Amino acid sequence: MLHFDGDYKNYEEQLRAGLARVMLDQMMYGGSFKDVIRNNTLLNIPEWYVEGLVSYLSVDWNAEINNEVKDGVMSGRWEKFSQLTGKDARYGGHSIWKYVVESYGESVISNILYMTRVSRNADNGFLFVLGVSLKNLAAEWLHYYDNMYYKQEDKLPLPAGKPLNRVRKRAQPYCAIDEPKISPDGKSLIYVWNDMGKIKVKLRDLQSKKKKTIYRQGYRAHTQMDHSYPILAWHPSGKLISIITEHKGKIKLVQYDLTTNKRTWRELFYFEKVLSVDYSDDGREFVFTAVQQGQSDVYIYNIISNVYQKLTDDKFTDVDARFMDRSKKVIFSSDRNNDTIKQFDFKILPKNLDHNIFIYDRKSDDAVLRRVTNTPYVNEVAPMEYDGNSLSYLSDKGGIYNRYLAELDSSIAYIDTSIHYSYFTRSRQLSQYPRNINKYDVDTTNGKIVEVVFAKGNYRLTLKRPRCGNG
Repeated sequence: MLHFDGDYKNYEEQLRAGLARVMLDQMMYGGSFKDVIRNNTLLNIPEWYVEGLVSYLSVDWNAEINNEVKDGVMSGRWEKFSQLTGKDARYGGHSIWKYVVESYGESVISNILYMTRVSRNADNGFLFVLGVSLKNLAAEWLHYYDNMYYKQEDKLPLPAGKPLNRVRKRAQPYCAIDEPKISPDGKSLIYVWNDMGKIKVKLRDLQSKKKKTIYRQGYRAHTQMDHSYPILAWHPSGKLISIITEHKGKIKLVQYDLTTNKRTWRELFYFEKVLSVDYSDDGREFVFTAVQQGQSDVYIYNIISNVYQKLTDDKFTDVDARFMDRSKKVIFSSDRNNDTIKQFDFKILPKNLDHNIFIYDRKSDDAVLRRVTNTPYVNEVAPMEYDGNSLSYLSDKGGIYNRYLAELDSSIAYIDTSIHYSYFTRSRQLSQYPRNINKYDVDTTNGKIVEVVFAKGNYRLTLKRPRCGNG
C-alpha cells in the first residue's frame, strides 16, 4: 500500500521499496506457484534479512534511520538480533546490510542472496560468501555501531525532567506520541497516542495532571499504517480543539468544544490530504499545507465562508505552515530550490532537494518569498514563531534533529525613490540531544516548551521552560 503525503521523495522511496520486494521475492522464492510453495516451506529467512534489505535498497541513510539504529544499539534491544520484528527488524536489518556493504563491498549482496537460496539458509549465505558466520558478523556489526555511538551518547544528555507520559521499563517502540500542542493559556496540553493504529487524542491538565481521551479512532493492526493523521490545533480562545483526520477515504474536521464536551464535524472536500494546520490569531482562518491534484501547497481557509486561497502553486513540497507576526505572514518548510512562486516546467523534479524555511508576506504583491535558511544537505522543518523577531525550527545538521533559533534582521540595501532593505538571518542551536526531537511546540507567552523524543525504546513527552535568552 502506498501513502502519498505530498512529498515526492517519500513516494519514490515507497515505489523503490515495492519494486525491491517484488524482485527479492522473485529471486528467493521463484516465479511459479509450485516454486513459491516449495521454497517458502524449505527456505527459512529471518525478518530483518528481508525487511532490512528492502529498506537499504530503497531509502538512503538519514536522520530518522540513524536515530532508530542508535537507540536500538545503545538500549541493548538488538543484542538478540535474530528475534527482531517490525520496525526494529527494518532498521536493524538496514544497518546490518549497510555494515556489510561498507566492509565487503556492494557486489557481495547478490552473491549472498544467491548462496542463501541455493543453501536454503541465511547463515550459510553469509558464511560461504564472506567467510564469516552470521553470529560472528552480528557481533562485529553490534561492536561497530556501539563504538561509533558511545562517543556521542556519553557527552549528550536526554531532555531533563520526568516525562509526562508513563515510560515502561519494557520497550514500546510501537506506541507513538505525536502532535503535542500547548493551549493558548498554557494550562493544558493535547497530543496523539498511536498504539499500532489504535489512535487516541488525549487532553492533559498541566496543573492537576489529570488527562482524558477526547477522540478515538482505528484499531491495533500489524500492517503498515498511515501515521500522518490526526492533526491537532487549538483555537485562540482555548475553548475549542480542532482535529483533522481521515475516515473511509474522507477528510474530516472534528471540533471538540471544551465547555460542552461535545464534538461536531464537517467534511473537507477540496483536499486529497491535509499535512498541517494552524489557527489565525482571530480564530477565523486556518493555514493548511495540503495535497491537491498531486502537489502539496500552502492554503488559507476561511472557516466562516468556507473559501480557500492558495498561496503557493508549484511542484515543490511545502509542509509545516504556521501563522506568524499576528497572522500577517505565513512561515513554512519547503524543498524548493528558489524563492519565487511560479509554475516551473519540470519534466523531472531536481534530485537531492533539502527542506529550508521560507516566509510568505500576505500583504505583499511580490511573488518572491523571504528565505530564512539556506543550508545544503541539511533539512530544516517544523518552523514556528518564537517571539517577534525570531523563529524556532528543527534541523538535522549533525545527523540528529535538534531545535534551532533563527533571529531575523534587516539593513538598508539602497535608496532610490523608496528605501530597499536587505534581509538576513542569524541561527544558533538551542538543544543538543543524542536523539531526534520528533515533534515539539513552543509557547513563549507562558514560557513552556513540549518535546517528543524517542529514546531507550519508548516515546517520551517532556515539558520544560526555556532558559533566559535560550531555548
